[in-house]
Amino acid sequence: VPRILAEQLTYSTTVLLNHLIHGTNLL
Repeated sequence: VPRILAEQLTYSTTVLLNHLIHGTNLL
């Protein structure tokens, strides 16, 4: 996996987890 793609995936996962932890609905 290209490094940039991996970093983007990590960032997206972190953001998703933050939303879930804080009870924010992404949709």
